Amino acid sequence: MNSKIPHNPEAEKAVLGSMIENENSRIEAISTLSVDDFYGEKSANRDIFRAIVNLDNKGKVVDITTLTDELLNHMHTLDEDGGTDYLLELQESYVGEKHALYHINIVRDLGLLRRLLAELKRIDQDYNTKEIESIPDFVANAEKRILDITKARRVGGFKNSGEIAEKIALKLESDHRSGKEISAVTGLDTGYPNLNQLTLGFQPGSLCILAARPSVGKTTFAINLACNVAIKSHKTVAIFSLEMSAEDIVKKMISSQAVIVNTYLATGQLSDDDWVALYEAKEQLKKARILIDDTSGAKLFDIRAKAQKLKREDENLGLIVIDYMGLITTNNTRIDNRQLEVSEISRSLKSLARELNVPILCLCQLSRASEKRTDRRPVLSDLRDSGSIEQDADQVMFIYRPKYQDYNYKNENQDSNPNGEESKPKLKDENTTIKPFQDGEETQIILSKNRTGEVGTVYYTFFPYIGKFAPVVNIKENEYKVRKSENQ
Repeated sequence: MNSKIPHNPEAEKAVLGSMIENENSRIEAISTLSVDDFYGEKSANRDIFRAIVNLDNKGKVVDITTLTDELLNHMHTLDEDGGTDYLLELQESYVGEKHALYHINIVRDLGLLRRLLAELKRIDQDYNTKEIESIPDFVANAEKRILDITKARRVGGFKNSGEIAEKIALKLESDHRSGKEISAVTGLDTGYPNLNQLTLGFQPGSLCILAARPSVGKTTFAINLACNVAIKSHKTVAIFSLEMSAEDIVKKMISSQAVIVNTYLATGQLSDDDWVALYEAKEQLKKARILIDDTSGAKLFDIRAKAQKLKREDENLGLIVIDYMGLITTNNTRIDNRQLEVSEISRSLKSLARELNVPILCLCQLSRASEKRTDRRPVLSDLRDSGSIEQDADQVMFIYRPKYQDYNYKNENQDSNPNGEESKPKLKDENTTIKPFQDGEETQIILSKNRTGEVGTVYYTFFPYIGKFAPVVNIKENEYKVRKSENQ
């Protein structure tokens, strides 16, 4: 093997000989290899591989006679490819069907290695010859170029449905015999039993969209979910915050976990009980693993690269939260249409979720269309910028606060609103106290798309002053309300 340029002539000959002599080996090689996997831009092995593929595509028999005709009369390369003598030499290189796969893999891996080294050389040339406006963008683009090559190494084949069904049945039977309790949550526990009933939990590799109008509570609900996953399920949670600082996000976490009015937390006007709750919440968050990247203006490449790196370093990564899609850019100069850019972003996030086998919760803004209707409940067509979000997502959840949003619509020109997320409660003094749980507002989480379960609506009480979503309890039946949506 050449030590400078990786290739293995003997392995290539063994592969071609197997393709001539054995149909199964030929099928395997054609489905696994490409012309570029054979070394040299002008080589006999590349030509002969191409000739075999041509014959196979035409449904013709592959042997010395047909190969000679293809190379001589159609490709006109027989003499420069070594003539019939070289074809006979390849035929004698046949190593048997069992060993053919081994040599096919060698040729494939060496081809990938050559392409990887060539791409690294081009990246080095770009660095030395082109003006680089942004180092992070250059690094992210370089990593994408490398990943596009190495993805080929991880391409899987077909999976037999019968074998998969057998594994599922055996596992269920084993759990049944052992008396193991079967959970109704097949994915990652959201921490909300009523939401779990519909979603079965966040599923590995899924893209979940959480959408609402501005200031309705998207970030707050996402933070509640992130804390539940990190604290209750003991999973690592990564949050990409493109709008809020890490400090502001942690303040929201403390406020909801400690049940402290956010204004009191900001001003330090805390009672003795508040201080106790504050330190308890702090200890909870110290034990949890919630990682926050608050880089403003983060590019899609940045998010992909950081998530991939984190997954390599931490196999316990359970959930990725992105706040929010409207602030992500691709830095793709070929796209001058925001809808096309959003389509690329949603496809890429879905691909990333599957690649990492981790659920991604991405927040989205809704258009103003819902506010113009008599019934202001959000629907899928209200998703801003692109219908591809609906297409790519496995789950789409909307937050709807009827009281707040109806009031907001009627009083758009007023500065204040009742129980709005931006409302400021009066500060404590001798004559004033605030009980945040008395200021709760019924809020709907509408699950309009769900590939793993039912669609429907779950009802919560939202306490905006402490940033907490709590399930509505049906006292009469002593269970959580789960009402099916009207348009199910």
